Amino acid sequence: MAATKAQFEKSYKYKQHDHLICADCSKVFEFCDPRIYEIQKLAGELLNFNITSHSLNFHGKCTKLATEGTCENHKP
Repeated sequence: MAATKAQFEKSYKYKQHDHLICADCSKVFEFCDPRIYEIQKLAGELLNFNITSHSLNFHGKCTKLATEGTCENHKP
C-alpha cells in the first residue's frame, strides 16, 4: 500500500479543530468538540503549563466502504 500524506487546511469555522483521517480513502473529517479544550485547559492547570496550541488526529476507517462496498473518496 502506498503511503499517503494528509493535507490540512486552515479552518475558518472553528478556532481550534481536530481531525479524523480515514486509512482507506485518506479523507480528512474535521470536527470540533469543546470537551477537548476543557481537557487541554485542565492539563495546563494541573501541570502548571501554558499550552499555546494542540494537534489531535484520530486515524481509522470510515464505515462507508465496509458497509456499502464503495466510497467516492477511495482510490483502489
